Amino acid sequence: MKAKDLPSFFTLHSPPQIPTFAFCIPIRRCIAGFNSTPYTLHPLPYTLYPSENCYMLQWFVRSFTPVFNLFLEANCPLCERSTAKALCLDCQRQANRCRLEQPAQTWQGDLPLFAWGDYRGTLKQAIAALKYKNKPQIARLLGRWLGEAWLTHPPCWKSQAASKHRPGSPWVVPIPLHANKQRQRGYNQAALLAESFCEVTGLPLARKGLVRMRQTEAQFSLTVVERQRNLIEAFQIGEQFRRRPPTTPVLLLDDIYTTGATARSATTTLRRQGISVLGMGAIARTMASSHSISQGA
Repeated sequence: MKAKDLPSFFTLHSPPQIPTFAFCIPIRRCIAGFNSTPYTLHPLPYTLYPSENCYMLQWFVRSFTPVFNLFLEANCPLCERSTAKALCLDCQRQANRCRLEQPAQTWQGDLPLFAWGDYRGTLKQAIAALKYKNKPQIARLLGRWLGEAWLTHPPCWKSQAASKHRPGSPWVVPIPLHANKQRQRGYNQAALLAESFCEVTGLPLARKGLVRMRQTEAQFSLTVVERQRNLIEAFQIGEQFRRRPPTTPVLLLDDIYTTGATARSATTTLRRQGISVLGMGAIARTMASSHSISQGA
């Protein structure tokens, strides 16, 4: 089925040469407990992403997305080859060249880091497409890779948690976007990565463990000092942890780890409330971050 054959309730979001479709359904207060915000499903094929509050819709998405995929054609968001997957097999192979043999090698210091790969090449392109080209389906693949690496190369988090008298599985908390940025993008890529990561690892997910209160500048254009200033008081404890603070440590999760300014700001917010932070998980780390961690910065 081509773009021109789609019924009117499908919207073409990508350029014509890369036909990715978004299935948009506004839902108002139709079931008790929903708020008045419309919910959007992003994009078909692969995986739809309803609001995290819409549990019935999430069940519908998980059940019927494979059926929709049978009738839709798609191209790889990186190379435009025809594929039924988030990335074609060739782009997956190229991305795997960026994978770290020892993802827990930077699991050290006050804020340990567990990273799947180096931020370069095809992996860098995949993350850019996820964040800036409306390709949320990539998050499911990358989150699965990170989860598999966590299971096959587990860091020493159990002994670390026990030493702090907080035994048990850590809560996974995605780094939040500001509400305006998430509304503009349509989704929080860290939350999508965390969902897939938790599906693989079985770790509990706290989608609303943190909330971003200030709309900060984009970090990639700032110096190290400017990044730190940019994130002062940027986060607050989210609704989920205000209602019931976790009794086990927290594992923060984001797409890229650069200088660690975002992770440290989020960690400070959590620790002020007596919440233990186990470490940081990321799909990719920059070379600068690897050097700074190895030097104990």
